[in-house]
Amino acid sequence: ALYRSLTADRRLVVLLDDAATAAQVRPLLPAGRCVTAVTSRRRMPGLSLDGGHVIHLEPLSADAAVELLDATLADGRVAAQPEEARALVLLCAGLPLAVRIAGARLAARPKQGITSMVRALSEERERLEALAIEGDHDVRAALDLSCRGLPPAAARLYRLLGLHPGREFGVPLARTLLGGEAVEALDTLHDANLLVDVAEETGGERYRFHDLVRLHAAERAARDGSAEERTTALLRIGHHYLANACRAEQVVEPGRDSLERNFARGVEPGAVAAEDFAPVDGQTAAEAALDWLERELPNLMAVVRHARAMGAPEIAWQLTDALWPLFPRRKLYREWLESHREGLLTAEAEGDGEACCRMLTSGALGRLATGDHAEGLAMFERAAVSFEERGDALGHARTLNYRGLAHRRLGR
Repeated sequence: ALYRSLTADRRLVVLLDDAATAAQVRPLLPAGRCVTAVTSRRRMPGLSLDGGHVIHLEPLSADAAVELLDATLADGRVAAQPEEARALVLLCAGLPLAVRIAGARLAARPKQGITSMVRALSEERERLEALAIEGDHDVRAALDLSCRGLPPAAARLYRLLGLHPGREFGVPLARTLLGGEAVEALDTLHDANLLVDVAEETGGERYRFHDLVRLHAAERAARDGSAEERTTALLRIGHHYLANACRAEQVVEPGRDSLERNFARGVEPGAVAAEDFAPVDGQTAAEAALDWLERELPNLMAVVRHARAMGAPEIAWQLTDALWPLFPRRKLYREWLESHREGLLTAEAEGDGEACCRMLTSGALGRLATGDHAEGLAMFERAAVSFEERGDALGHARTLNYRGLAHRRLGR
């Protein structure tokens, strides 16, 4: 009350820096014709009720970040090495603190080229370490401060999402990882500016990490979580995408003869939340399922690539097989070939003959679709030998038919 009385007849500009909560700010709002600027790491929607105007600062654009780097160095290196400068600020992902630290480290080494800092930041595991000035500014320390005070559920979800191999994710994945507390935890992380809401870009409730925040979350998972927590989370992530891709597969091709799927290993029954791919705006169920598969394809491919590291190598070929209805219908040839290549390598490493045969035949069809008929023929021939060795007469016969198609495409 005394503060408001003292400011009632004054015209002041008050700066409240790094506020933690709206409740912390309110007692410091002056009376009278005053302006108060509040900065915070967190979103404070509550201040809107007090007449506040909220401005959310986005990461710097590449051009703006290059300008900031140039101003920090002020020695002509940016003008002399424009491509290297742009590469450097992209590694800083538009975070002003990161750009300033990178620039300050270069400024302390006037004879070094910008390339030296690009090399220092290129290794993801060392990037946060490189974005620090000992005893002074530090990106990791700034993010640690943002995490301080998070409720236990939000802190745990932050760690678990740091293990996610893709760039963005939806609410169902968070539910698979955390259960009933997921939505509130997501809101908390978003309000703490640790998650970016990308709903406008992608449709639906979806989030992603800022690139440097993602590295920090992964570090926290390794540092603060147990090995059991990490193993369980990775299995849940893998089986979340596998189970939902299989649901979509059955919508598009009901009763398809699929490879055996293992959903339960390391994951409790009912733990996987269902993704929503219900038809909208006159879509058929199959079109909606295909749209979901295509929208999630970056995540699905990331899981295929990381299946071995996730402790569930079988997901590589099982998920690849579940994606079969998508590839030819949407002509996604690059992913078709890559997923089958990874699925085949993993199946061979695990000694799963049935999976090898499926990856060879389905992958060979992808080769034919892209005009690589010779490689397709070679894969069909390998598959034919494998089917025969396994005593699978039907599979062998089908593959001989495909082999004939390849010969025909080759003009033989």
